[in-house]
Amino acid sequence: MYAFEPHGPNFSRLSDNIAINRLQDVVVPCSFALHNTDGYLKFRYRSLNAGTSNSQLFEGSNGELKLADDQIIELKNAVRVDALIASRRVAPPQHVKIDIDGDEYLILQGMTSLLKSSDAL
Repeated sequence: MYAFEPHGPNFSRLSDNIAINRLQDVVVPCSFALHNTDGYLKFRYRSLNAGTSNSQLFEGSNGELKLADDQIIELKNAVRVDALIASRRVAPPQHVKIDIDGDEYLILQGMTSLLKSSDAL
């Protein structure tokens, strides 16, 4: 099983929970984002605290100003699920749970080959 968490402090908390629950042989944490494109995108942190939400990838230009309540913008690797499967880095999943504060459709766009295949969930 793979768990994707691009938010740095949340990734640290995820890794701690995997270790505390002795799930290292079951869950592989991934500190990058799933998306409908492959490459590096800006990741807008709304908070640097673990357990917070509403931080998101965005495709803003270099001249775009960050919002006043942002803590930081990080360059983050984004990958399509289809690309991960095609590269044989991960096997096609049997179950998917998505919770990314409103951009779920972008993740689904990045897994259209999977969803259309006979290996679909």
